[in-house]
Amino acid sequence: MTRINSPLDDALRAARRDWLNSLVYSVLDTAVEYQADRDIRQEAQDYGPYLTAQMLLKSARFDPDSEPDPEPPWARVNPWEAELLLAFTPTDIVLTVEEWTNKVPLDPRIDSDHAVELAKLRRLQSLRRKLNQP
Repeated sequence: MTRINSPLDDALRAARRDWLNSLVYSVLDTAVEYQADRDIRQEAQDYGPYLTAQMLLKSARFDPDSEPDPEPPWARVNPWEAELLLAFTPTDIVLTVEEWTNKVPLDPRIDSDHAVELAKLRRLQSLRRKLNQP
């Protein structure tokens, strides 16, 4: 039996991807601001997208209170964004990291504020729940 995707399922997948792209771009752009003395984008270019994704997630897990060195392993990540990033693996974010590294701008339909994209995603999830209620 073939499965038919509903337009809502497609919209949910797109909304998840848009939110993830917005989140990763925001985290990396903020890292550039925090580390003004370093060229974070060039470092990411040198490391490659997968290693950069790994280091970004390692930095998101960094807890300055439990580490001997108060500096994160690669780049500083806002705690509220770090918490969101921890739900992902390097494989989940590698394509977005690569686009950011290559200076590909976010699609114009994606808001640079990941909270806006998360709100869109939650509205679609709520609509899906309501449609699936008996």
